[in-house]
Amino acid sequence: MSFLEGDEEKQRDFDSLTKEEFLKSYSYITEEEYNKERILNLCNHYNLKKEYVKSEILNLRLKFKNLLSEESAFYLLNKKLESIK
Repeated sequence: MSFLEGDEEKQRDFDSLTKEEFLKSYSYITEEEYNKERILNLCNHYNLKKEYVKSEILNLRLKFKNLLSEESAFYLLNKKLESIK
């Protein structure tokens, strides 16, 4: 079950706050839970498999020699997928 399920305010915050801001506001949610939810959101939104999203994020980070944060990789992947859709 998603920690966002049934909580509109948390969903809005998840979509609008940075990872750091969100985790600070919801300190009971771990970074791992946040990352899993971000992957699930991308999968659901674009009808993708989790393995594809994880692979694309890893590839983006490797492409930028790990100078790219995971949050930035999510953002770039989302933008890439939006342009394809």
